[in-house]
Parts: sequence; C-alpha cells; structure tokens
Amino acid sequence: MTRDEYLAVLAETPATPNQVGAIVHECERLGLADRAERLAITAALAGLDELASTRDLTMGEAGRLCRMLPLVADRAELLAELLAARSECPVPLMTLVQVIALALVQLRAHYPAALGSSITDRSPA
Repeated sequence: MTRDEYLAVLAETPATPNQVGAIVHECERLGLADRAERLAITAALAGLDELASTRDLTMGEAGRLCRMLPLVADRAELLAELLAARSECPVPLMTLVQVIALALVQLRAHYPAALGSSITDRSPA
C-alpha cells in the first residue's frame, strides 16, 4: 500500500470503536460532560463545521484527536488548543468575560500570591 492509498483509507474509513471510546473518555476527563459541547469542541479540533456523533469521525480525524487529547492537561489548555485550531470560528466560543475569568483562574492557580484572594482586595494607590 502506498502512502497516498494509506492516507485515503484514513480519510474514508470510519473511526474505530476504540478511537471513539478514547475520545469520549478524554473529553470526560477534561470536564466536557455536556454532549453538545463535547461534539462542538471535537468538531472544531478535527477541523469540521459540525459533528452529529463522535462515530461520524474518520479514522484519520479520530487518530489525530487520540494523539492530541491525552497531552492536554486540563479544560483551559483544551480551550487554548481549540482557539488555536479555529482562529476564525464563525460562532464565538467564549465571551470576553469568560476569557477573562478563565485567565484569572489560571493565574491564581499558578501565581496565587500575585493576585491575592480576590480582585477587591487591592486598595487604590
């Protein structure tokens, strides 16, 4: 089998049950319990406009996700990967407030002393 034939198989063959299970498991690990959210994020990461079911992925699309998702540490990193994968998404994935809140959570987790316990703790200069 040539490389081109192999790539064609990956592009046309449906994802295996093991691939589908691994993707769903990794999404659950990352906190994507809502099916609609999981499918929307999975579609975006796979470069698809929409996805009715994880079973609709091709073997190649599922394989890329199976290699990528275990390397993602948490939901925040997943959203960063998503934004990188879909820099021109037609539907806003997060509002500005959600982005700021996510950034604050990450900053507080990594630099707790720098932010204090809340934003209102700071007194005006």
